[in-house]
Amino acid sequence: LVCLGYGTYVVQTNSRQDVLDANAVFGAFTWDDEPAEMRFPINFRHREIDIEDSRWGGADEPTASQFVLQPWPVEGNLERYALPDLSNDAALTRVIKWLPGKVEFTAIRGHHLPGKHPPEALLHEWTYTENPEVNHLVPEPGGETFRFNIWLCNGERAPMRGETVEVIVSGFHYLPLD
Repeated sequence: LVCLGYGTYVVQTNSRQDVLDANAVFGAFTWDDEPAEMRFPINFRHREIDIEDSRWGGADEPTASQFVLQPWPVEGNLERYALPDLSNDAALTRVIKWLPGKVEFTAIRGHHLPGKHPPEALLHEWTYTENPEVNHLVPEPGGETFRFNIWLCNGERAPMRGETVEVIVSGFHYLPLD
């Protein structure tokens, strides 16, 4: 098991996340399996930093993508934006740049390396800065790994349309912090 820590995480997908089943959530995220009592400090919540795509159970809702530092219910720990129509080109690049005291998120249409995209390809950017006074905490590296998953929201037991849900991850790159 390799713990990656600070650096740049690049996730490239090539599927229609803009039309995900209403009950499905695609996630790409850092995760530390250590029990809470083993993590220091204890409030780093599995060192979870997320990219998620979903319609959050709303059949008539557009797919929203979000960047999250856990715990998500803390005001300012979640940034949501709309995914565009991906019917002509489903390629997306999402970037998490994890730094001491700060996480920079970028969503880009097409497959590009960080900072190497045309300006018109930029979908959304968000910078999360540590501020302990309002419980905005950026985890320090520890036992985290990077993972992908598809899960069902709102306690649902099956996709709304009853069809298989698939997200194609066509690339993953990690660039350690210099």
